[in-house]
Amino acid sequence: EKLKEFTVKNMFPLSQKVKAHFLREKIADVVTQIALREWPQRWPKLLPMLFQIAGIKPERGQQNGGAMGGWLGLTLLMIIRNLAAQIIAFDPNVPEKRCREIQEGLKASMGPISFLIASILKYHLQSTSTSETNVRKRAIGLSIESIGAVVDWVDPVFIYGTTPNEGKTINNDGVLELVFSAFNMGDFCVSASGILTTICMKNTMTKYNPILYKLWAPMLNTNETLLKTKITDVERRSLLLQAVISPLNKLMRNHVDLIVEGGGDSNKKMRFKFLNLTLQLLNHDLISIARRGIEMCMHLLRYKWNKVVDSEWRENLAVKIFDACLKQNTRRSWKSMSSEYGTEKDHHHAFAGLRSQLHVLMENLVRLHPPLVVNHLVCGYLKLLHSMQQQQQQQFEALLENFTSGTEHVVRAIPKKSQNDQKVLSSLGNLLRGLLAAKNLKSSTRCFQYVTLGLLHPLYQVNQDAITAALKTLLEGVQYRTPNQAKIPADHLDKDTMICRRRALDSLIKITKRHRSNLARSFKVLSQMVQSIMKKGHGWVRDEEKMSLIECLMPISNEIPNAEQVNFIKFIIVDPLKRFDHHATTLFKDVKSFVQATGLPSLKTLHDASCRKIRQEIWWALDLLRGLIRHTLIASKQTRSVERGYADTALGRDKNEEKSSSSSSLPYIPEHLRGVIRHLLSKERIRALMLLTGCTNRALDPSISSKLPPQVQASLKETREMMEEALRKLLAKDQIQQHQYQKQQLIVREMHTWFRTVRACAYVLLGYAAKYVPQDLFPVAMDGGLLGQTAFGSLKTMPSIYLKVVTDQLLPNLLKYFPLTNKGQIVAFQRLLGSIFHGIFSRLGQGWAQCAARLNQQQQQQQQTQGGRAGCDDRKEAAAASSSAVDEIREVSTLTDVQRSFVHCISTLLCVPMGISGIRSVRNTFYPPTATSGAKNLLDEGKTGETKRIKEQQTNPHVPSKEQIQRSNMVLELIITDRNLLNLTMAIFMALMIWPDSPSSVNACTFVLRFVPPMIKSAVARQNTGHLMIKVFQTSLEVLERLRKELEEATHGAHMGLLKEMYEILVPLGLDGLRKLLQQIPGIPPQEIINLEKTIINEPGDKNKRRAFKRFLTRYVVGLKSNAGRVFAVRDLPEGFISTCNEIKARRKKGTNDTDTNDNLGDAFEWLFDR
Repeated sequence: EKLKEFTVKNMFPLSQKVKAHFLREKIADVVTQIALREWPQRWPKLLPMLFQIAGIKPERGQQNGGAMGGWLGLTLLMIIRNLAAQIIAFDPNVPEKRCREIQEGLKASMGPISFLIASILKYHLQSTSTSETNVRKRAIGLSIESIGAVVDWVDPVFIYGTTPNEGKTINNDGVLELVFSAFNMGDFCVSASGILTTICMKNTMTKYNPILYKLWAPMLNTNETLLKTKITDVERRSLLLQAVISPLNKLMRNHVDLIVEGGGDSNKKMRFKFLNLTLQLLNHDLISIARRGIEMCMHLLRYKWNKVVDSEWRENLAVKIFDACLKQNTRRSWKSMSSEYGTEKDHHHAFAGLRSQLHVLMENLVRLHPPLVVNHLVCGYLKLLHSMQQQQQQQFEALLENFTSGTEHVVRAIPKKSQNDQKVLSSLGNLLRGLLAAKNLKSSTRCFQYVTLGLLHPLYQVNQDAITAALKTLLEGVQYRTPNQAKIPADHLDKDTMICRRRALDSLIKITKRHRSNLARSFKVLSQMVQSIMKKGHGWVRDEEKMSLIECLMPISNEIPNAEQVNFIKFIIVDPLKRFDHHATTLFKDVKSFVQATGLPSLKTLHDASCRKIRQEIWWALDLLRGLIRHTLIASKQTRSVERGYADTALGRDKNEEKSSSSSSLPYIPEHLRGVIRHLLSKERIRALMLLTGCTNRALDPSISSKLPPQVQASLKETREMMEEALRKLLAKDQIQQHQYQKQQLIVREMHTWFRTVRACAYVLLGYAAKYVPQDLFPVAMDGGLLGQTAFGSLKTMPSIYLKVVTDQLLPNLLKYFPLTNKGQIVAFQRLLGSIFHGIFSRLGQGWAQCAARLNQQQQQQQQTQGGRAGCDDRKEAAAASSSAVDEIREVSTLTDVQRSFVHCISTLLCVPMGISGIRSVRNTFYPPTATSGAKNLLDEGKTGETKRIKEQQTNPHVPSKEQIQRSNMVLELIITDRNLLNLTMAIFMALMIWPDSPSSVNACTFVLRFVPPMIKSAVARQNTGHLMIKVFQTSLEVLERLRKELEEATHGAHMGLLKEMYEILVPLGLDGLRKLLQQIPGIPPQEIINLEKTIINEPGDKNKRRAFKRFLTRYVVGLKSNAGRVFAVRDLPEGFISTCNEIKARRKKGTNDTDTNDNLGDAFEWLFDR
């Protein structure tokens, strides 16, 4: 104790003698470290002793000028600042409990500390000595830092100096006015603003309204003074403005009542002064300052707008705010010398944030004053259009873009109750007339005119003439071209003209989709205008633009009578589909003709104009068909709720028709719309689509694609990335010259996009046909097995992403809606199902085997690399290994996606749900009900005594209907009756259990369980299928043996549920092979199997049976061969089950012995593919 006291008493006074300031900092640091360890618990007199040495006596209220201006007082202030800063920082070297103790000690000593801080700050603020300027700045800065360290938790009396209730003064006068004095000094503005901002955010401020009210005036004066001050340094200017505005912003946001609800003339003056300052901030040229002004305006609009001023002045203020928003909304270029952001990218990002805030502010203004703001916007827009000739083109375009974006947000924010307001509609009508009257606009500015025409929706809702005039102007804009481009084909127009035409089309689509009911009366006129445009020739309007024009008319056509709609569709599709049908009869007969016509044999033919024309015509026809059918289905969904209630009267559908549609399980759409789809997808066109898919699949076959040039082979790759990578490899091998690379890259990209899109469109259309017009599809499909030879041809060699298109678009609808009404259809379905299953199964097995071989090769390369080989060859091998790793990840990912899509198709076919709940759903839906399981068979009639309420509660949209269950039973029967198909199906299920994808393994267990009831319904069936049940049971056991414990909980549960159900059902029926499989597992006592069977027989509840079987399998089966089994990736785990890779490693390490080595992936995959 004496040593500590001796050290402090002799070291602390040295701060008065030393001349270097850093030595005083060191002395303060030493005393601070002693205080951190000893004060206040062990040495409570430390702080009073330091005050005594410094000559400061706060208990008498005595202010010694020499002490306040000397270095001892400043060093004491450094110590207090360091201690207070320690509380804020929570240094990890100091325990949190110790920080709390220091904070309590500072609170207890706050009287002397506040006296010290206030006295030193006041002394130096009043000092006029010029010889000690550095000391004065250092003292004021140190005082401000000390206040900032304690202001967040100190008693409010320290800040304000007056108790809120008694109104009497205490020893100190408070530091708020002193801090504000420092705030008005340029050197300490930033640091003092942080203190003021913290004070303004505290809730205790409401008790000190009289004091705070006095601060409004000087704070506003400071802001106005700084805004008028010219500072050339942009960064310094921005920093000062941010510092000055921040306290005012927080004060207004947290205590806006002070300025809004105060009385008296002085408060009115201050209120107008504040609003004027807010407008100045909103108009400021610095983006960061303007955003602060927006925040303050937003707060006023949301909370106290109606109390700020009277109604007349409030409207004037709203107009001024809106003018400021329009001014700031104009795009501004980046200038390195005058911008507050260092790079152009940062400037654009900041301006984008400013614009988004401005749009929100404008929308709030519109909600408060709709007619006023809309009228003001329209007046400004029209004034700009009238002054077009008097402004520079670049400036005019910037202003026009500004008003266009403002119009979009203003019109969108008009409240519904104000959309029929006559003032609003009159203003929008004036804007429409001004836009229509604008002539001689350039291409770059005309696009803004077309965009604005597509925004005036409230006017179009009530004015038929307005919407008709706007559509006519937009239709003219679709075919717009400058006079010097009269003879130029549409594909060779300049960029500005193409953008202009695109904007006109976008606005057309917006208007027709939103106002289709109003346009139904003008449909004939509009369709004639569109038809006249399309008849002008191929060079006048592009195919994409024709498709967009038809897309504009389709929503309106759904509102006209059925006969007129059919005639319209027939007319608009006659030309493109006629050309498509012609190509189908000549080009789709064989793959050789298809390859020659589309230009695949060489790069020269790819560039050929005739080949490109054929490709465009095929693409446009398919895209047109897809678009028309999509809009027809959208119309069906829109009218479905109405037609369900008025089906018999509105559409003339009788009850027999309703029964026939429900019995065939076809999706419901109105009959006239189904007739539209039937007309679009006729039998001849369906045949053409099948032939087209066959040609594209054959072109992908290695026997044909290998004969094509390398660049053409690259265009047939599965993804854009793979195509680009193949081109880069050809460039690296000098098979492509550098100067030809860009030109060849463009044509290869074009061919790649065309091939993928055309093939996908064909499969989508065939899927539509299978779902909505199966009576036309399946006769064509069964004609000589055409569908299996074309759309499902080459499944064994098809690339995985192209295969996923088949499993996503066509296969689910085909399996779900294939008619099974006669023997011929059933035989055809069996053959088709067998060929599809065999092809996809072979492709997936081949893909997983290649992944296993690639993985084994990588392991061998790693072992050779670790054997000591080094040098340049190692870097090349590392690069090759990295490339192969990317290929492996890509292949595994696509194979997994295809496998899951295939599983979804099987789930649709068997009518079973997917996921871990599938086993229980199958058990409750398709198995006979028992007294203990609680299962309900939906094919049985409702039980007697059930009330209507219980029956309604049992209706679940996710539960299959009786018709769906009957179809599923029929599908199972035809699979089981064909032994080869049954063996193939069970092989697929067992492979799905084994292959490395957890969801597929779970769903495979559900599929197997669905087959159990029909396979055991008779003794003959059990005899023929018993060996398959044993194989499935053995496979599931092997999967559990290779699963690690605590991982793959979903897979554990699925396989345990499957094994329990099979054992409980099949062993009592005499299938002893399942018992023998359990007896062959090493380590299982025979008595355990006997006890398990007794539990299954005697337990009345299904829950106890599942628990007993799970306990048995977990003890003797799960993880038995986990070191040589399959290895799962993180994505295979249930979502949220494991959060980090470290946790995965820890769990895996915990599940294996400490002597085990790393996972042998080769052994895992060897087991996957040796079956």
